[in-house]
Amino acid sequence: MGLSEDLVLAGTRRSPCPGADAVGAGWTAEARTLSLREHRPVRLEEVGKG
Repeated sequence: MGLSEDLVLAGTRRSPCPGADAVGAGWTAEARTLSLREHRPVRLEEVGKG
């Protein structure tokens, strides 16, 4: 890891990614994984966002 990541993990620096953005990225990843598995488009509402 780089210095910036170490400082965030140590709690001495704020994350450049706000919590809401991180949660949104997680829901997007879930939808993409399901889409890959099922070979179909997946809406974010299907995986819990909405």
